[in-house]
Amino acid sequence: MPSVAAPGRCLAILLALATAVATPAWAQPLRRAAPTRGGAKLVAVPEFAEAGDFYWHDGRRIGLHRSNRELAVGFPADLPQARIETAARALPRVDPRRARRAALTGGKELWVFPLDLGASASELETALAAARGRVEVEYAHPVLYHPETRSRLMLTDDVVVKLKPGRVLSDLASAMRSAGVVERRRIPGTTDEFILRLEQPRSANVLAAAQRLHESGLVVWAQPDFVQPYRRAAVPNDPRFPNQWHL
Repeated sequence: MPSVAAPGRCLAILLALATAVATPAWAQPLRRAAPTRGGAKLVAVPEFAEAGDFYWHDGRRIGLHRSNRELAVGFPADLPQARIETAARALPRVDPRRARRAALTGGKELWVFPLDLGASASELETALAAARGRVEVEYAHPVLYHPETRSRLMLTDDVVVKLKPGRVLSDLASAMRSAGVVERRRIPGTTDEFILRLEQPRSANVLAAAQRLHESGLVVWAQPDFVQPYRRAAVPNDPRFPNQWHL
């Protein structure tokens, strides 16, 4: 007669399976598995650490953690994939086999380039500098994580701002020059929210640009135009869905 698992045991198994599916690998810390004959085995999961990255939203300082294992790299939308793969192979400590397209945003292809497991934080900075030095790269940033929600956030070359009541974008001209950004477009359906773009995206720090705009005192908020992965559950029937820049 076949054995039947107790209801409590079945529930525990189902919960474990659900957790494994619901918690992606990038949201888990790097950890050591049981030692093997050749030494401890490393689980291939990105580390993330405090590196002083933050932005302001509604007067609140939002601190972020930085991945030591991944780069977010932007390319022209019409660049052949073969050239993107060539760029990945040329970067130190990047594992080109795991490079993947993350999004098409702002008219550019955003790719994630994972580093080898043994790469250090300093080696990530070396890979980052090498990426910014390539002619086909539009911008390159470390991947960030929200420490509370564990949301994975990828930077682009855009900053989103909401002006304070009574202000117009021309009032922000001096702060925009200081931050090194120019107007890209107004967000459809609004009169006071704009997407601004870095003038020198390969060398500028988009978080620093957002902070400079915040410090002007002319905006309700200024923050990078983050790209955040999501799982598509349905196709929206809203005809204005393409205008939802935040989705």
